Amino acid sequence: MSRHRPRDLVRLTPGERNRLLNQLDREEAAQAEATPHIPQRRWEYRRRDVAVSVEHPAGGVSRFLVCSRNLSDGGISFLHGGFLFEGSHCRVVLPRFDGSAPEVTGRVRRCCHVERFVHDVEIEFDEPIEPQMFVQSRRLQPEVGVDTVDLPDLNGAVLFVDLTESDLLLLAHQLQSTDVELTVATDRAKALEELGRHDFEMVLCDLNLRGDGEIDLLTGIRDAGFDGPIVLVTAETDGATIRRALESGADHMLSKPYDPVELFALMYRLKSECGPVPQGDLVYSTMESQPGMAPLITRFVEESRQIAGQLRIAADAGDLDRARGLCLNLKGNAAGIGFASLSHAAAEVIALMDGAESPQQLTSPIRRLGAMCDAISLRSDTAA
Repeated sequence: MSRHRPRDLVRLTPGERNRLLNQLDREEAAQAEATPHIPQRRWEYRRRDVAVSVEHPAGGVSRFLVCSRNLSDGGISFLHGGFLFEGSHCRVVLPRFDGSAPEVTGRVRRCCHVERFVHDVEIEFDEPIEPQMFVQSRRLQPEVGVDTVDLPDLNGAVLFVDLTESDLLLLAHQLQSTDVELTVATDRAKALEELGRHDFEMVLCDLNLRGDGEIDLLTGIRDAGFDGPIVLVTAETDGATIRRALESGADHMLSKPYDPVELFALMYRLKSECGPVPQGDLVYSTMESQPGMAPLITRFVEESRQIAGQLRIAADAGDLDRARGLCLNLKGNAAGIGFASLSHAAAEVIALMDGAESPQQLTSPIRRLGAMCDAISLRSDTAA
């Protein structure tokens, strides 16, 4: 963001601002009640110090302060004293409750006139964020006008680790209307035992993060080879403690108390982003039937399996330079051998590297790419 001080174009008194924010919240809540689907959720995020930089389609950049309304993992809504064109690229500085303020990129999704000079603007982020790192209020607002989640779409194998039986029973009750296969564990040993016996798509950990035991559990889950998403379900609010947990292997955080709708939406998004955990299904080249390709594919398969091990080593060591070189290799070569999905996956990991704040955020995506490298094969090999 530029060093020039942003302009405050929302010339509203505190009373006028709160009146408009409450009015918009009521309108969205009324619209949400009319849909039978489960909406993605938004956290209340009312601030006057959110700085936004917008690139206008005709050229030029404007910088201003806005009155933020609410926040989701995929975007932010705010009041602005002017009109913005849909699709305009922008940068948003989001203050966290721990004092930091990272910059997030995105684009204007909609801009609706409210009254006089005031517009209600929604920005869609280029990459998802963790809203819990920015808000302290747990009151959720429905997000109107976005994709919804039907309960039957939730399925797959999930491991839930919790020390409290009542919490285990509650989650089982919340998920009983879905097709999720829930396995529960009440301690570290049981959790690692279940990970060794089953292939899970994600792990939920409902833990008190104040002790080292929980951190050891997260590290142990990763050391056991699990490369899917780990979601913390916790009432902890200390920023340093949460960051330590995220750096120890967790990918996401769900703050307690939570709305079941919020849990469903997060699980659905993670499942959509990560895809199913490989369970022995092999991936074959689309060029295997072409004359002369079999030897080239065979060599690439052998190299990819070596790369799989190297990716896991790089992920565990936090060696992003090494991991990036391996990803570039896959991106440039896989599609030409008939493994376009592998090339695309490598490109996505490279894109994540460009926006990551720490190596720990990339451990899971890099390991998942390694699992994909292990899954490619020749049909002739499996037939034999």
